[in-house]
Amino acid sequence: MRPYAEALMRLIYPAQCGICKLALGLHDRELCPACRKKLVQLRRDPVQAIMSQRFAAVANAWSIYPYEGPVRDLLTAVKFSGKQWLISAFRSELRELSQALAADNSYDAVIPVPMDRRHYVEREFNQAELLAAIVSQASGIPLERRILSKRFSLTRQSSLGREARRHNLRDAFRARSKRVRGQRLLLVDDILTTGATSQEAATTLRLAGARQVDLLVLARTEASDSPRAASL
Repeated sequence: MRPYAEALMRLIYPAQCGICKLALGLHDRELCPACRKKLVQLRRDPVQAIMSQRFAAVANAWSIYPYEGPVRDLLTAVKFSGKQWLISAFRSELRELSQALAADNSYDAVIPVPMDRRHYVEREFNQAELLAAIVSQASGIPLERRILSKRFSLTRQSSLGREARRHNLRDAFRARSKRVRGQRLLLVDDILTTGATSQEAATTLRLAGARQVDLLVLARTEASDSPRAASL
């Protein structure tokens, strides 16, 4: 009966593609076939996802997509239009990379990069936490939402230049040392631009006693591919 019930619901409440807004077929989820194909074409396999540049306090880093085209459109809709269900459009690729990482590494926990309380209340969810939940489910690595927290509200990073981002984040995070000491952690975020946020979060975890911090981001911008970004 479930397929018939779903078909009826689609007739009453037509589902739209999260990117082009065309009506979805009964078996489509989040995206139409054409937009899904564009998204798949951008993905990097687990080997290609390895980031060659290095970031302070981060041992290894991976990103699945460039931040462009359908990836940018989907994340913009998630973050600024409250369409958090569109995160599921990335589930298959996140699962593949998460399982590959879990097979090669013994992580103690998956840690989402946190939001401060004010921005969390405004948005009502943390997109990094949604991604981290998929990573945890796929890999079997425990998800820890409360080990790392953001101490205070900041000017939004997207409105600042490279150097200003670094100063804006100084001492912004706090880690629970007793939960971190000696642990190997996988830090998860949605977008990497200059690397300032990831660096500060990873540094906080390392100073709290983490044995190793690796980084998994869904997408990275062209700015993060520059040689200078590697030191930020």
